[in-house]
Amino acid sequence: MMSKIQMKKLRTLQDIKLEKARLKYEMLVAENNLGEDLHAVERVFTFSSTMASITKGISVAKNVYDKVNSIIEKLFGKKRKKKSREEYSGDE
Repeated sequence: MMSKIQMKKLRTLQDIKLEKARLKYEMLVAENNLGEDLHAVERVFTFSSTMASITKGISVAKNVYDKVNSIIEKLFGKKRKKKSREEYSGDE
């Protein structure tokens, strides 16, 4: 967008042509930057990176499951062992 000062500087047809060329150049630079950004996004979502993310998620879920399972075994496993020992000692 041109400011009022830039508009006041346009006196001749040559000034207008130069400003038009400058604006076209700025548009091309912005379009190129946008294209590079889109390619960067495409690289993020490649098959290998997607599979790596899925594998990592499964690994984290398995670790959480294992930790919860070990906590449950610690809490409730001892009670089962006590019962089985009592039953064994009661049979003798």
